[in-house]
Amino acid sequence: MATVFAGAVLIGAGSPARAATAQQEVGGLAPAIYFESRGEPEGGMLAVGHVVLNRSRDPGFPHGICGVVYQRSAGSCQFSFACDGRSDRPRDNADWAQSMALAKAIYAGRTTDPTRGALWFHRTSVRSDLGPGIRRSTRIGHHVFFRRVT
Repeated sequence: MATVFAGAVLIGAGSPARAATAQQEVGGLAPAIYFESRGEPEGGMLAVGHVVLNRSRDPGFPHGICGVVYQRSAGSCQFSFACDGRSDRPRDNADWAQSMALAKAIYAGRTTDPTRGALWFHRTSVRSDLGPGIRRSTRIGHHVFFRRVT
């Protein structure tokens, strides 16, 4: 849960709070949407953004959107664009503008999560078994989304 205080967002109750501005958090969410789902219908881009937001609220992931997007695990990144060595500079202005608009709307709570709480996703061309306790939530565009079974 995020709390807005004096223009900053305090992420994560119960652990040392890390303050990030709304601008920083949106600035972390937009590239994740852009690089992970550009070319998808808007619903697919929205779904990817919600996975990032869902993770930022889940105790099993880093606190805050930027923490989630740039999380490293076993020498690799959760989101490939974050550590693939290529430029993170958007090349398609229309997709970047759409990614920014969606990131702002998701962050502000003006959207509904089409993934129903998904914490993972991959392209439909990838076959994977995420293990017990994880179930497919939905398919949107070229991505399949998964959530924990509770």
